[in-house]
Amino acid sequence: MQPSTFNSPRLRFLVAGPLSPRPGGRRGRILLAELAERLTQSSLALDVDVGPALGAAGELKIKAKFSRFRDFSVTEVVQQSLGELHRLRERLLAPSGRPRSDELLAQVARIAGRGPLHAEIAACFAPPPEKPADPGGGDLVDELLARGSAPPKSAASSAIDALVRGGVQSTPAGAGVEPSRAAHAALSAALARAATAVLADPKLRAAELRWRSLRLFLSQCPRDPELDVELLDVDPAGLPAALAELAELDPLARPDAIFLLDPLASLAEAAAIAEVAADLHAPVCAELDPAALGRAGTAAIAAGVAQDLGLGDEFEALRDDPASRWLTLAVNGPVLAAEATPAGERVLAGGAALAVAALIASSLRLGGTLAQIGRDADLRAPATWSFRHGQEDIPIATAERCSAEDQLALARRGLTALGGPQQSDLLTLAACPVVHRSDEPTSLAGQLLVGRTVRFALWVRHRIPAGASPEQAADAVTRAAALMLLPGTPLRPRFGAALNQGESGPELKIGASFPAGLAGHPVALSFALPIS
Repeated sequence: MQPSTFNSPRLRFLVAGPLSPRPGGRRGRILLAELAERLTQSSLALDVDVGPALGAAGELKIKAKFSRFRDFSVTEVVQQSLGELHRLRERLLAPSGRPRSDELLAQVARIAGRGPLHAEIAACFAPPPEKPADPGGGDLVDELLARGSAPPKSAASSAIDALVRGGVQSTPAGAGVEPSRAAHAALSAALARAATAVLADPKLRAAELRWRSLRLFLSQCPRDPELDVELLDVDPAGLPAALAELAELDPLARPDAIFLLDPLASLAEAAAIAEVAADLHAPVCAELDPAALGRAGTAAIAAGVAQDLGLGDEFEALRDDPASRWLTLAVNGPVLAAEATPAGERVLAGGAALAVAALIASSLRLGGTLAQIGRDADLRAPATWSFRHGQEDIPIATAERCSAEDQLALARRGLTALGGPQQSDLLTLAACPVVHRSDEPTSLAGQLLVGRTVRFALWVRHRIPAGASPEQAADAVTRAAALMLLPGTPLRPRFGAALNQGESGPELKIGASFPAGLAGHPVALSFALPIS
């Protein structure tokens, strides 16, 4: 990563989470162009027993390495980590050099033992069962006449028949197309099951989600200097402390928004992150595991809201905490990968927080504002999956179906849910609220502007010249705001400042309002800071 040097007033986003083998809290810029190299350097590898999934007779451990994005696929895992069985399978349909059935079974037994896979492949080459005798017995006279009319077989012919009947297990597998194809299909399905089991390992799946969701976000970032992206490489256990250390930075060197790579597993974690975000005056967007709400998924959460069941006392207490105005919790992440395999489709969905970041970045890239988040921004998921509706398979781009009505209903309860139109890979957001319950709901974009203004005020109050008159102080603050508050945006905020004498001494009064086109709806705030 490049070292952080924030000498310009552009927007700054921080992505926090583990992305190296030994996260140590290092912070620095990260670019899309260097992401592939970072993955190569991560030394991501896994030792896993694929015996049960493959159908082996016992334990069968393999080592799988992941140094490229394409390594996260069933095809690559099979070729790299199950290469011997893969090559044996490919020979089954080769024009020449097909293994004999006994050779094939011997190879499978050597690699995987005489387990379910061996038995399944052996069954592909077994002779067909004999037809059962006619239960009616038939006409004895007709049978005798038929025997008499059949020409007698020579001894040589009888010997050949015996040889054919006894040589089923030693014939080349390619001698009969159907047995070879059946064995090829059985072996393909077993290899796909084994590779899918590797990719389903919880640690590996979490790593794949991080890398793919980060790539989705970085691919949407503007190429001009409108947005800086940093990575805070930190283990989940050390995340709150690492974020709290950012408060020691100059207020304008802190991030404008923070996005967490890993989902929050509990509401207690969410409350702790909200407290840190409030101290930083920087909103945090995190994915929330539905299990934290006692639900199996987004659809279950939406169904409970539709039935007015609520989201539990702990979540309602979080919404009443003033710190939760600095927290956005997202669910229903995009489909990041989908792969059809002989054992079924493998779908990877998640990374809801980074998808929200991608929507913000897309809005900035397309129009230089935050007003297009989830509406006009053209963000497409990397893949889709299909659900069955009647006789039709309907593709969607998120983990679960979530209509615009469901998104709005969840937003009224303090949750951000991604969605998208059916038969499409588009990602949309009907609303992107903060968790806090208030009479005037605030969006993540609005809170980002509030945080930037507050941090600007904290920064500028120490730079008012000693002995400055109220007019000079107000003019200095206003000039600094024009340069530092929202540079490069087509819409300028209305900003005012005054130096007054408060009850305990001089205080700087700040007022700012942002047009609706900047963050989706008007944002206004005013506050006073003591001047020491």
